[in-house]
Amino acid sequence: MYATSPDRYGFIIENYKKRLEKDPDNIEIKNTLGFYEKCRLLDSLDEPKDNDLSYDLRKCEWIVGKCKSSRQYSQNLYAALCNNSFFKNGKEWACSWRSSAGLVSNLREEGDYIEWYCSGIPAEWNALMDIGLVGEGTITEQVRSDLSAIGWVPSDSN
Repeated sequence: MYATSPDRYGFIIENYKKRLEKDPDNIEIKNTLGFYEKCRLLDSLDEPKDNDLSYDLRKCEWIVGKCKSSRQYSQNLYAALCNNSFFKNGKEWACSWRSSAGLVSNLREEGDYIEWYCSGIPAEWNALMDIGLVGEGTITEQVRSDLSAIGWVPSDSN
């Protein structure tokens, strides 16, 4: 199993399709649309990758299960991946906020990055509402423990 969202890059692809309807001869729009359609195809390939946290997460059935069953866990994982580096076998892995959000949509096998991007909230808001969401860069103990179980540790643990 390799978790991937069939809607990945859908937000961007739909925007470029709408632009192409308005300007069907625009080669730049056609090329960009083709690029993102190719990205969607490549993103779904199940190719083993060494020292790639996104690959390890997408292959880990129990973490995929946690993401699918809990929006809170998914948001907490997204937040943990933002602004942090992780290490396995001495190799570093990091990604952008947008990539983190896209990874979570893949793990849930639904939607696109836009559903998770910038979903973090300030700690004081969570303290007031107690909804379990955290700000970008925050690594909850549950997520830290889960990543550790698959061999990844955040840079603050080294």
